[in-house]
Formats: sequence, structure tokens, C-alpha cells
Amino acid sequence: MDFSREWPQYPPLNGRTLLGLWTRGKMILMDNMINHMDSMEDVRETSHREALLYHPSATDDGYKRAGDTRSRDIDVMPSGNVPNSTFFDSNEHRFNYLENMVPISPTDATWLMSTGRSTDEVTFDDYLNVNGFIVSHMVQALRMNTQNGIRVILNGHIQNSATSLNWNKPTSGQMIGDGRAEIIANGGIKGKGYWLDGNTIGLRYNIGAQPQDVLNSPWHYSMFIDSRNNAGERSLITFPEGSEIRLQNNDRIAFIDNAGAEVHTVNTITPLPQSGWTHLAFQLSSGNRIVETYVNGYKIDTYNSGQALFVLSPDTLSIGASTNGDPSFRGWMDDFKVFAETVNQEVACNHARGTLVGITGAALSNWRNIASALPASSHAEISNSLRTSEKTTYSSYVCYHNYSDDYAAHLKNIPNGMVGVRDNINFPEGPLGARQ
Repeated sequence: MDFSREWPQYPPLNGRTLLGLWTRGKMILMDNMINHMDSMEDVRETSHREALLYHPSATDDGYKRAGDTRSRDIDVMPSGNVPNSTFFDSNEHRFNYLENMVPISPTDATWLMSTGRSTDEVTFDDYLNVNGFIVSHMVQALRMNTQNGIRVILNGHIQNSATSLNWNKPTSGQMIGDGRAEIIANGGIKGKGYWLDGNTIGLRYNIGAQPQDVLNSPWHYSMFIDSRNNAGERSLITFPEGSEIRLQNNDRIAFIDNAGAEVHTVNTITPLPQSGWTHLAFQLSSGNRIVETYVNGYKIDTYNSGQALFVLSPDTLSIGASTNGDPSFRGWMDDFKVFAETVNQEVACNHARGTLVGITGAALSNWRNIASALPASSHAEISNSLRTSEKTTYSSYVCYHNYSDDYAAHLKNIPNGMVGVRDNINFPEGPLGARQ
């Protein structure tokens, strides 16, 4: 059946979703190479297409090759199957006692999944987190058409896959201006991203009244950005009560209060690349009066404010297009997350798609240089956490990451001279062993 002809008001989507205990009952569209394209294209080479999806530039002609998603042609299927078959396989975590089958992603709940055409690790940590308020991987929001029981796209909305039952979560993010969800796995740190044009395109979340005082809870905000213009001051996030997080050139983050005054600036230490990924995170505590800033998974600043900042009061949380018409961030964004919790140093690094490692004298010079530029107070905090559990400490640490490609940095390719401390922070009472 051609769904688009039967119900043209609902756009079709070829994408696999998760629904069950590990998503706490929520239907979630995955954002990875399991879903690398929204439409069905045959597996055969002759069915692949070069599609013009972007404006050409001096370095990119704008074309992307697409194909090899779900095929319903019986002649390319295994013997005994019917044309409407869909293959989607996972051994879950059942073989992780074998060293070569342990997941390599820096997360706790990970399954290796395959469609027969593509294979990827699918992580569940964000969906299992009972404190999740917003988890947006920049894929389309879905709904079920109750008339026919078919899953359809909610036009103009980005999925919020957070599952907390303790908060009145926004149901989705609303695209503003000419914003669009990508139709192929492109533009994100992994999978799909969301393009912000520095002007009218944005993403907005409607924040409702909450069942408890938001200032009585800690909050952790994080996101990936790929800047395409580092000149001047640009609005990145505008919070419901009027405070803002802005970027200044390629090396400053500015905190703006609800009266429009700049109250603090953070030196990013690592400059924001133009055409390259950076992860930013902000840990709020003490009624949103203490703000800890993380860049690429490592804490670089702590600010004690005399007033609450970045408050999720009832109104609109906006990313990109400034509500007051000021210049805003231009570039790609991905993985916008908000959790009502305090994360430890390793989990903060995990949100940045990295893992914490101790630096020894044998480490490569570039990592030693990165570590030496980071605050000594942050190194000391990690050492104190390890010392409390009677674990080995190091003079300095980094969040080991590499944003050049999927899985460029993972738990199984930590360079020589660097020692992972993930388990000693997240599970100091371990490891578990059989019959012990």
C-alpha cells in the first residue's frame, strides 16, 4: 500500500522505532545508521540515488548518495519470506561476557542491532533515565493515526524521547522559521542534526507548569554544536524567564540574566572550531545559582550567581532564532538534552560521547597539552572521587573523545599512556564476577 496516496495529509516514514520496557513504554524513533534514510529504496546498486539536498558550496556540491534502506522486492529477500517482511535483529546484551562482544559506546545500556543492511550500537541510557526532561536527537516527532493504527510524522516537530514521569515534559520541539528535519542521517554528531541559519530558524519547547518547584531540583543541560559563523555575539539558548546563554566569537560563553545584563563569561579554553563539533553542558545546582560549565565533556568553570539563571518556568525555551531579534547561532546542532539531576564527571563526559581517562607520562603530547590547559580544580575533583573509593588516581585527566567520525573514539581504542577510569567512577564496588 502506498501510504502517501491513501492518506496524503500524513507524510510517510521508513524508520524503525523502539517501544517497550527499556523506553519506559514510549515510542521512540531511533537516530542512527539503523534509520539512515526516511524513504524506502532498494538494496541494489541500480536503485541508489544522488540527491541534491543542500545548497552547493566551494567545498561541497550539495549531493548526498541515498539508498539501501528497506526493500520489499521478493527477489532480493532470503528464501521463504514474504514481500512485506522487515528484518531487525539484536542479541541484546547476552554475549557481553565475551571480550570482543562488549559494546564499545561509553554508556551503560547498549545493544548491537542490525537490519541486515546496516549495523549500529543502540544506547538506552537516556530513555531509561527517570530524570529525563528533554532528549532530542533531531529526528521527527511521531504520532499514531488512531483511525488506521499507522505511525505518521507530526509535521513541524522534533521528537522529545525523554521518559520521566516526575515532570510535565514538553511533548516535542517545534521547528521555527524554515527549520526542517533531515530526511537522511546527516547533519548530526551522529545521524540527523538540525540546521540553524542564525536568523529565523529555531527550535522551541513549550514548558508547562510543573508538579514541583523547578528550583528545588538540580538541572543538567547539554548539546552539540557545529558552528559555521564564529563572529561576534550569537544567542544560543533563551530560557523561559528571559535569561540566555550566548556565544562570543570562538572562545567565550556569556551568561545573560533576565534583565538582559551580562553577568558572567566563560573562556572555553578550547576554541570553538568553525565547521567542527563542540559539546557544551551546564550543570545547575543550589536553586540555579551555581552554574558549572563543561566543554567537550570536561568542567572548565564554576560560577556562583546571586540570582537564579536558566530557569524552566512556564513559557518557551528557545534554541537558535532569538526572541528579541538579536543575531543567533548559525550552524548545526544535535543531541539537546535536559535532565533534572546532577551528573558525575564520567556521565558528563559520556554525554559528550567520550570517557574519562587518566593521563600518564607515556600519553601522546597532544593529550598531555589538553590536560595541562584544563583547570587543576577539575582534575582534583576527579582524583577525590577516585580516592574516596580507594582507586588509582592520576595528576590530570581528559574526556577522551574524537568527533571526526562515528566511533572514532570509544572504550576499546583508548590510546597508550591513557587509562580509563569509567568503571572506578560509575561502579567503584565492581567488577562483578561469576559465582562471586
